[in-house]
Amino acid sequence: MTAMVERIFALSLILLLVGCVPARVAVYSRPGGAEIFLDRTLVARTVSEATPVRIETTAGKHLIRVVREGYQPWEREVNVHSAEETPFLADLVMIPAPPPHVPMGVLEIRTEPGGVEIFLDEKEIGTSKQTAGDPVRVENLASGHYVLRMERPGFQSLKERYEILPGQTTRA
Repeated sequence: MTAMVERIFALSLILLLVGCVPARVAVYSRPGGAEIFLDRTLVARTVSEATPVRIETTAGKHLIRVVREGYQPWEREVNVHSAEETPFLADLVMIPAPPPHVPMGVLEIRTEPGGVEIFLDEKEIGTSKQTAGDPVRVENLASGHYVLRMERPGFQSLKERYEILPGQTTRA
């Protein structure tokens, strides 16, 4: 009986000691200079691509998140084991720069009489107002050439080409 108790005690002690040995993760980031979060807590910052950040933690599942301004966050749920080092490479993807702001143009259309159907590059954009002098405005047009067609029953159809310039209003 005593031998059995001694074995159980020895096994329990071994299990207790193994549980106390920390697990370790080695995090590389490309590029360097990224912040590393372990289970949503900031724990370190990488210095270079070649040198990992080594973090001791408990064995089990953890969430590793690597972030750097201008890059998409890298995040993984990992399972690390006691007395082992598990390497990870966070290969960060650059967020593309937004396109430069391009000023758009405006086409302002006046008809007399009103009630004229208006088409721009064969797409119907509406009907002119009944009150003479109230224009139909088509805003946010990219610079370039457009074909304007206007129709009203009882009148001859009109089709003309206009150039839209950035930041300017073209009148028809």
